[in-house]
Amino acid sequence: MKRKKRLRRLTRMELGLFPDGLSDEAVWAMRDCLQTLHMAFESRYLSQLIRQRKSLETVYDTQHPWRTPPPL
Repeated sequence: MKRKKRLRRLTRMELGLFPDGLSDEAVWAMRDCLQTLHMAFESRYLSQLIRQRKSLETVYDTQHPWRTPPPL
């Protein structure tokens, strides 16, 4: 349910975020810019991203959900 709401929100945001009628060159330049920004962001915050990803993993037995995960 949460995932569907997030997808709907992102779709609505995209409709107003990206204009129609851009040239191929403009789209390519925007892509390069966004890709460079993304790579710089991941390079800078990689350790934090990995730590957060690990904290989101299920670390307890799903067959026995009453058992709490061990503290980090």
